[in-house]
Amino acid sequence: MSFKKIISLMCVPFFMFSIFVWAQDAAPKAQPADVTGVWLTQKPEKNAKIKIFECDGRLCGEIVWLESLTDPETGKPKLDKNNKDESLRTRPLMGLRLLSDFQGDPENPKGFINGHIYNPEDGDMYKCKMELQADGTLKVKGFVEFLMFTPGKEQIWKKVG
Repeated sequence: MSFKKIISLMCVPFFMFSIFVWAQDAAPKAQPADVTGVWLTQKPEKNAKIKIFECDGRLCGEIVWLESLTDPETGKPKLDKNNKDESLRTRPLMGLRLLSDFQGDPENPKGFINGHIYNPEDGDMYKCKMELQADGTLKVKGFVEFLMFTPGKEQIWKKVG
């Protein structure tokens, strides 16, 4: 067998592999689900509406409605009084950004990963993922970073606008 023929035979698998890789890149990617809009949080905390919107190419969310705007202890607007950072305890809960940094899950077009959720009840920020359910609700799961497979806290939110 000549050297030219050996080289030719070696190039065929490489050429076929190159076509396969190109075809994978050219294949249309599934678009992530649209979860932008206003969502009502789950009972018993069903006391807020969160508006999810795009920010800097990712998804964020902020409080746009509270069942009770005033703190029963002070009679004034509810504040972020449990924040770990004392300098932030005077900011109002209304308009507070709770969700940040979500990006589409490349393995699940209905999922969103690498996000964070702030819990004003304890003043902590948690890792979070979200997934649009078949019935149109949104499963929101917060967990301690590096402990993603622990139960964490999960809620089902209902879209209201």
